[in-house]
Amino acid sequence: MNEFLKQISSYNLFNYLFPGAIFCLLADNFFHHKLILEDLFAAFFFYYFIGLVISRVGSVLLEPVLRGLGFVPTNDYSAFVQTNTADEKLDVLSEANNVYRTMIALPICLAIYQGGYVLATSLSMPLSIRGAFFLVALLLLFLASYRKQNAYISKRIEAHNCVSGTKDG
Repeated sequence: MNEFLKQISSYNLFNYLFPGAIFCLLADNFFHHKLILEDLFAAFFFYYFIGLVISRVGSVLLEPVLRGLGFVPTNDYSAFVQTNTADEKLDVLSEANNVYRTMIALPICLAIYQGGYVLATSLSMPLSIRGAFFLVALLLLFLASYRKQNAYISKRIEAHNCVSGTKDG
């Protein structure tokens, strides 16, 4: 397990594991939902997954809204790629930026979680139906995340080709 933990990047730690653990602690303290796991091995993966979901909500849902409102500026991705090669601090700043976005998404996710729980409980919704809604929501969230990540890869390839003078072909 120690070797495995050494392989975790600071990005994964602060964007996935930390927010996942905080979410579970807050859900336990504020709403008395027992999401704290005793088994550290299981807890690690559970908190990581919860944090991954929170991060994706921040990336796929929150970020476009904040950009659309003009709260967050939009930059040309090819300029980001070019600057990234010249400014080694940009990766650190970008990582911190993503941590803040995830931490903004955390209370939103907590509110959605509690709101969904209250609604499902008041409607006496069976667990199987709740589970189906949850799985469909996860599917849609990760489909959108996959599409966004794929677009970033394509933009990065385009930016690299523009900088190096090569063409796709």
